[in-house]
Amino acid sequence: MWPTPHDHYTQGTCGGADNLDCVRTAVISFEQNWSAIITELLTLRGTNDTIIRSMDIYDPYVAADMQKGIFTLEP
Repeated sequence: MWPTPHDHYTQGTCGGADNLDCVRTAVISFEQNWSAIITELLTLRGTNDTIIRSMDIYDPYVAADMQKGIFTLEP
């Protein structure tokens, strides 16, 4: 499996003064891909009414990061 931005962040190899460069790059890529996907769906639907459903981004690292003290929930 390829290293993820999360892997680089937790290992301190994400880049930048705040160790978040790779996260910023991943967000830009996600936004571009998301926009392209929505554009394609809207193009394919033609003039028909279409419901597009999505969900938020699941974070599989929360439990592990909480145990390491990397992630906390603010009250």
